[in-house]
Amino acid sequence: MVQPRTVLIVDDSPEDRQVYRRYLQQDQEYIYTIFEEELGQEALALCRQFQPDGILLDFVLPDLNGLEFITELKQQTHGNIPAVIMLTGYGNEAVAVQAIKSGVQDYLVKGKTTAELLCSTVNSAIKNVNLSQELQRSEERFRTSVENMLDCFGIYSAIRNQNGEIIDFRIDYVNAAACECHRLTKEEIIDKRLCEILPAYRTSGIFNEYCRVIETGNPVMKESQQFIYSHSQKQLARYFDFRIAKMKDGCVVSWRDVTEKKQAEERLRQSEAQFRRIVESNIVGIYFGDIGGQIYEANDAFLKILGYTREEFANGSIRWDMMTPSEYKNLDQQKIQELQTLGICTPFEKQYFHKNGSRIPVLLAIALIEGEKNGYNVCFVLDLTHIPHPPVSQSVISDF
Repeated sequence: MVQPRTVLIVDDSPEDRQVYRRYLQQDQEYIYTIFEEELGQEALALCRQFQPDGILLDFVLPDLNGLEFITELKQQTHGNIPAVIMLTGYGNEAVAVQAIKSGVQDYLVKGKTTAELLCSTVNSAIKNVNLSQELQRSEERFRTSVENMLDCFGIYSAIRNQNGEIIDFRIDYVNAAACECHRLTKEEIIDKRLCEILPAYRTSGIFNEYCRVIETGNPVMKESQQFIYSHSQKQLARYFDFRIAKMKDGCVVSWRDVTEKKQAEERLRQSEAQFRRIVESNIVGIYFGDIGGQIYEANDAFLKILGYTREEFANGSIRWDMMTPSEYKNLDQQKIQELQTLGICTPFEKQYFHKNGSRIPVLLAIALIEGEKNGYNVCFVLDLTHIPHPPVSQSVISDF
């Protein structure tokens, strides 16, 4: 399929422009829309209206030379100039080299340019510029995305000794989150040696992980890796999750500070351990159940109050609703509504059926457990059998 392209020819010689036009029209791969200008300023004005894919530029113009044209073109396009091929006279190779340094893609010598050479040079120049611009856009998207990441991100290159052993890493790139994490600026990090400015990488073992990834090519994920930082004459312990992958003779790494999560998990573990000690102390009866009547877990004190064994509980035959006399159903429903509304209910008295059929007066305190379904709760049960208290009259029960 023939592809369209736009080319601007800037040359004060009508004969030369006609030759270049004819050559381009011979191209079988592309169909060209061609504009022509004699003066550099008029050509720049045309470029402001649209951006051609390529420009054939005579070095010597009545109002500007080629280098001056390129300088002004850069300014008005903010550096994103199209593919420019400079047209020079024979013996002006030095001028051509200077033009290429200024941003020109290639040059052709007038009088020695064939149709095939012109078309191939224009096509190659436009392809190179398109690839370069696409790469630049890709890099901009990458940097924009990475710089706005909440996670830290870094790119490192291996530094090897004469024996080929990795002795450190050069920091090629880090994002803003990584700088904040390390409490350093990019100027203090980029192009520095990783373990020189951040020795915790070596002492924590992460340096060895980087080396292993590079030597094996296998990516690595590390969770809750501890770092010991020196900050303000204090030793601070922090925890990170790492993802490491090889890239050439180096690696790309993303990591996240999970110190607060780790600390929260530790506090939760301690809290659960304390609660478990309370449950296992058997000072009061405790069971875990739901608002439907199911009991999932119970301590020995609760089972003892009702006369059941651990084996009988394990077979699932014990339910709090089945152990409750029928006259307490209204009270139970009121307390369930209170539990669902407030998350807890005020302590209340009721009775349970003992395994032998007798009734056991108890005081209950119930709290919902957050994050669980079906009204999962913990219930504290105090046996009132040997505690003097006014009996619960039938008339009081019926008021509920």
